[in-house]
Amino acid sequence: QAAGFEVVRATSMADGLRLACDPTINLVIADWSLPDGTGLELCRLIRDDEKLRALPVFLHASLTSATNVIAALESGASGYIADDLPPDVYVARVRQFIGNGFAKNGDHVHDSSPEHLELQVFDTNYKLKASREQLLSALVSSLEDLALANQRHEEQPYEVEFSRPWFRT
Repeated sequence: QAAGFEVVRATSMADGLRLACDPTINLVIADWSLPDGTGLELCRLIRDDEKLRALPVFLHASLTSATNVIAALESGASGYIADDLPPDVYVARVRQFIGNGFAKNGDHVHDSSPEHLELQVFDTNYKLKASREQLLSALVSSLEDLALANQRHEEQPYEVEFSRPWFRT
């Protein structure tokens, strides 16, 4: 709200789905864990609804693992936002999404032509259905998260622990 967005809050998955039906909503940010379900389930419900499927949906979670990002894409999420982002980066990510034309004032614009893709992350193969828009958003988000994690790591003082070996004679 402080960034100039009109924010409407839902307290449950059912409430979020009801609010998503409002034509003035142009972006959903769903928490990974909801009292009556998950953000993944909410995203799938939105994607399964013909009137709502073009509505951009971000999933918000505390853990940014490859598995979570892929699960978000598989659910049809437009993007993924980590919980530990600084507020200015969080707002910039939302502005970037809106500025790129993926969400416009009242016009729900979502690339709804997903492709079947096979993806390998480390030694695990994933089959998912995702659009180019989703993949680009996930890639940019992941790179930003990595850069922020590296920055935080560089700002931490190095601590080295030395231990004395103990010998018995």
